[in-house]
Amino acid sequence: MENSREPQSAKHAESVNSAKEFNFEQWASQVRPQLLASLQKRGIR
Repeated sequence: MENSREPQSAKHAESVNSAKEFNFEQWASQVRPQLLASLQKRGIR
């Protein structure tokens, strides 16, 4: 088996590029209902 791993710097650069395109407001609005449901479920136990 060959180990063809990317260098860490390449992975980091890729994550930085995708971070520029990340829309936090959209993500937060989509995750909020799931987060609230999870917290409510945890509070019931």
